[in-house]
Amino acid sequence: MTISNLQPGLTVDYESSDGLVTMRCSGEIDIATIDHFREAIVFCLERRPSRFLLDLSDVSFIASEGLRSLLHLTRSSRERNMSLDLELADQARHLIEVAGLQAVIGSGLLPKPV
Repeated sequence: MTISNLQPGLTVDYESSDGLVTMRCSGEIDIATIDHFREAIVFCLERRPSRFLLDLSDVSFIASEGLRSLLHLTRSSRERNMSLDLELADQARHLIEVAGLQAVIGSGLLPKPV
């Protein structure tokens, strides 16, 4: 199943197959799009995946509320015993490093593509 959800500023695509839910975002995660981003995460979690891949490699900006959502998702994945993988653009990866959140989010960070 593939679903696309368009909103000005942020596009979200979902795929679900064999216990894996993939959520791909492009655009910006900011005050104008944070509700859309959170709703998309809830939608994916409602599928009860055993593995969740959140691909933010095409997200050009993440505000502090976006970081907070990533922290909540990390906590939720642990509570659900769900594997969480994050694919991030350089900007988001740097933001996580500067905020000192690698230890919290780091276990799900996929290696930077070569």
